[in-house]
Amino acid sequence: MVIMLAMAALSVDIAYVELVKTELRAATDSAARAAASALVQGQTVAEVQTVAINTAALNNVAGKSLKLTTSDVILGQSVLQPSGAYQFQAGAQPYQAVQVTSSFSSKNANGTVPLFFAPILGTSSYSPTNTAVAAASACDVCLVLDRSHSMCWDQTGTSWSYPPPYGLDTYGVLSILTMAKSGLPSGVFQQYPPTTGSRWLALQAAVQSFCGILSTANGATQVAVVTWASTSPSQTVYSTLQAPFTLPASIGVTGDVGLTSNMNAISAAVTARSSQVLLGGTDMYSGIEGGITVLSGTGSRPSATKVMILMTDGDWSSPAGNKDPVLAAQNALTNKITVHCICFLQSANQTTCQNIASLTGGKFYYATDSASLTAIFQEIAGTLPVALTN
Repeated sequence: MVIMLAMAALSVDIAYVELVKTELRAATDSAARAAASALVQGQTVAEVQTVAINTAALNNVAGKSLKLTTSDVILGQSVLQPSGAYQFQAGAQPYQAVQVTSSFSSKNANGTVPLFFAPILGTSSYSPTNTAVAAASACDVCLVLDRSHSMCWDQTGTSWSYPPPYGLDTYGVLSILTMAKSGLPSGVFQQYPPTTGSRWLALQAAVQSFCGILSTANGATQVAVVTWASTSPSQTVYSTLQAPFTLPASIGVTGDVGLTSNMNAISAAVTARSSQVLLGGTDMYSGIEGGITVLSGTGSRPSATKVMILMTDGDWSSPAGNKDPVLAAQNALTNKITVHCICFLQSANQTTCQNIASLTGGKFYYATDSASLTAIFQEIAGTLPVALTN
């Protein structure tokens, strides 16, 4: 009976030890990832170490906050060996990796982990240690951006509501009074580029911020831009309120910029779209397929992580074949592409985007205004090139 009780007591401690090991590994990994992200964003050595220390402190291990010191956070390089494994080289420059070592010991502020029943057998505590290395990794990214006509609308989330001086028009046609007050010709909402306050210009600002972060990053990141809408021929629009006018054809999917490390080229491509008329519906399926073509094409790197950033402000439509975007997401998954989805404003189909992100292992984001849209792109930029190597 005594032996059985001793075995039962010991099993409790063994289970507790495994729990502590899991908690310590998760906390250490989290600190290393956060530190590597800070490194990618161009922060100093001291700032990177502070990020690791603060992130570790947010994690509880054995019931208390994990404590690190600057000596536990080392910068260097994570180098791929012929065996296929990565080896951390402390102090090697330029820095592109961070090693974090955590431990519970009588020699540091964490102390040892007390056990429950093991003291009966002569062991009163446990001293675990863990090491994690996170590095800036090669990453191929494709921005898959919705340029349907709704991206000309304002940021209220209301359909056919344009920024001033256009305003709200239920039928998508400006009234004679509105046109007279603005001094603009008939059909102005259809034939002019997006203006200040529009969804597209909010996206332009977010992409510029995204590129600004990556331009200072230590990671080997390439970015491409694919913009998309639905395809339709040119057509003449008739209205009882204004003279007939002709809409140009709507082009479906275009590769605006191929994979490049030149972030200025990416920002310039999105800005160039701001001076063009935005037309068409929300053919999200074709947009995703366009991104897959880029990330699986000749310009992509076989060893790089493949990431698609899908941004939309609407509910998907497919003028030909009723192609569900989730089917395209399955194709992305087959090609080992992670899809992060960003829904902008309440008019966007969040359910579909959540399904796409979940299916491919990506994250779903919902932006309620221009500021939150920029914050989302900044967050993604800071984590894209980071991966655990040890």
